[in-house]
Amino acid sequence: MFSFTYSQKPWLGSIKFWLWETNPPLHLFLLKIWFYLVPANEITARLLSIIIGTASVFFLYKLMRKIFNQKIALLAAFFLAVHPYHIFVSITARTYALLILLSILSVTFFYQIFIEKNKNRKNFFGYAAINLLLLSSHLTAAVVLLSQIVALLIINRREFVSWIKIMIIPGIIWLAWMIPSLTYKISLSFFGTAWYFGLNKSGINLLHTLQSVFQGPNNKYLGGFIIVAFFVLLFLDIYKQKKTNKINPHIITFSTFILIPFLLFTFTGMWNIKFFIITMPWTVVLTAYLFNQYLPQSLTYIAIILLAAQNLIGLSQILPINNWQTVNNYLSQKYNTNQKQTVIYEHFFDKMLIDRYYQANIPAIPYTEGNQASQPVDYSIITTNYAMYIRPEQEIKKWLDDNNVEKNDEIFLLHKDDLGININKKLEERGWILVDTFYPRLLEYTELLHYVRNK
Repeated sequence: MFSFTYSQKPWLGSIKFWLWETNPPLHLFLLKIWFYLVPANEITARLLSIIIGTASVFFLYKLMRKIFNQKIALLAAFFLAVHPYHIFVSITARTYALLILLSILSVTFFYQIFIEKNKNRKNFFGYAAINLLLLSSHLTAAVVLLSQIVALLIINRREFVSWIKIMIIPGIIWLAWMIPSLTYKISLSFFGTAWYFGLNKSGINLLHTLQSVFQGPNNKYLGGFIIVAFFVLLFLDIYKQKKTNKINPHIITFSTFILIPFLLFTFTGMWNIKFFIITMPWTVVLTAYLFNQYLPQSLTYIAIILLAAQNLIGLSQILPINNWQTVNNYLSQKYNTNQKQTVIYEHFFDKMLIDRYYQANIPAIPYTEGNQASQPVDYSIITTNYAMYIRPEQEIKKWLDDNNVEKNDEIFLLHKDDLGININKKLEERGWILVDTFYPRLLEYTELLHYVRNK
């Protein structure tokens, strides 16, 4: 909804909002242009990502056919096509499908220039242009290019200077946006409270993230086995190449594209699939390669069928991810004209969703903190939408007093623990009684808590 909303603002406003936003604005810009061609609605907003995601499958196939062979190319393309998370980003109006496509195209030019030694002006210009677009899509694009630098230093370090020369202009243009944008962000009091600093640091959370990258099943034991088997086979294959002095630069390169982001984001504790997503094309490529190397053809077919079935069945079980009709139906049943009722949603960012999808008769108000109430809504939404931290009890108490919640007979609280806004605890301390818990089909919230005032 963020992309949908801020791609439709007037041009001057859009440019200002895009500068406020944490990530570069390429996807929002493309979506804005897209809405000049098609009506602006949920289907068309997702359709752009669907086209981009489908293009990723095609260009990955094309690249792998050139590097390996038809069989590995088909396997890799198939694995990407049925990958649950790739399907997810390809039906989501956000930048991640674009990030994957541009990563694949960047590697395509990387190969043509530095592996095939096809150093013509067309490839130089194409590589620079694609990398500029890549850097304009998401902050993790910098890690994609870092991985390419490491791979280049491993397989052909003499080409490093050439790489720098190609990247001078894209780098300068990127920094022209990056420096003022990040300087602005760092100056905010919310810096350091971003949601990714508060991610669960348990081994189970890391395993779950890696499973998402590797198309692994929900069962953590089987998922862990698949991940371990992948890396064991990959390192054995590289060891065998080294022992026979037949190093395959393609395997080394793609392994680097996986390991650099893995190591960087693992050791920084940023254990979310959004950061690891840049490795997805190369995990499916190396999975296809290992299938081709070590599985008999009959077992390969069985593994492909089981993998695809498991992925698509799992995906079908969680869709739709967001269904506001579940909230509307529940609150419509609870609506009582004889009672003073209020819905509180804990994240003011979701005002965009409430404005578009909320249809119940009970008035809904957002939790706002600090100076958000005095700031323009757009400013607050864009600059602090990523801030997730434990809010001070005094701040929550003041908000409850300022909004005079005691005037109500019933409160319905849209709540999610990891937002760090524990209004539920303060209500219970004030004597409000929890009478019902409803679990809506919403990605933003895990539960809808129904409280009545203790009279």
